[in-house]
Amino acid sequence: MIIGQIVNGLVVGCMYAIVALGYTLVLGVLHRLNFAQGAVFMVGGFVGLMMARLGLDFWPALIGSLLAGGALGLLTERISFRRFGSDESGITASLSSLAVGLLLTDLVFHQWGADPVTLPIAQEFSRGGITLLGIRFIPVQGLILIVTLLMLLALHFGLSRSRMGRSIRAVADSPGNSAYLGVNVKRVTQQVFFIS
Repeated sequence: MIIGQIVNGLVVGCMYAIVALGYTLVLGVLHRLNFAQGAVFMVGGFVGLMMARLGLDFWPALIGSLLAGGALGLLTERISFRRFGSDESGITASLSSLAVGLLLTDLVFHQWGADPVTLPIAQEFSRGGITLLGIRFIPVQGLILIVTLLMLLALHFGLSRSRMGRSIRAVADSPGNSAYLGVNVKRVTQQVFFIS
C-alpha cells in the first residue's frame, strides 16, 4: 500500500516537474514569473486531444501538441513580456501573463468543458501492467517517469553543452553584457518561451 502511494507520488511529482521546468526557464532568464505557463501546458494537451479525436496517430498529435504549446509560449512572450518588459519590477508583465493564462483557461472551459478527459493513447497505456508485491504498476506510470527523466537530461545537456544553452545562460546572467557580446537577447528570450 505504501509503495503504491510512493509510486503515485513520484508520477504526480514528475508531471509537476515538467510544468516547473517551464517556470524555471522563464524565471531564470527574465527574472519574471510567467503565470500563463500552466494554461499553456493545458492548452497543448487539449490540442493533442483534439488531434487524436480527429484520427491522427499518437506521434503527429504529440508533435502538434508541442508546437501549439511553443506557439502559445511565444504569444505569451509577445503579449506580456515584450510589451511590458521595460517595467523594472516586472509586476506588470507577470500580471499580464496571469491575464493571458486566465483567458486561455476560459477558452478551454468553453470549448471542452470542465470534465476530465483522457487521450485515447493514455487509455491504451493504462491497460495491463504488472503486479509486484501486491501493487499494480501500469505502463503510463513508467512512461511518465521515463519521459520526465529524458526531458530533465535533455534540458541539462542542452543548457550546459550547446551554443543555444550558452546563450541562454549568458542572458540569464546579464542581458546587457550579453547584448554587447553579440548575443541576440530577443531571440534567446523567444527560444526560452518556445522551449518552456
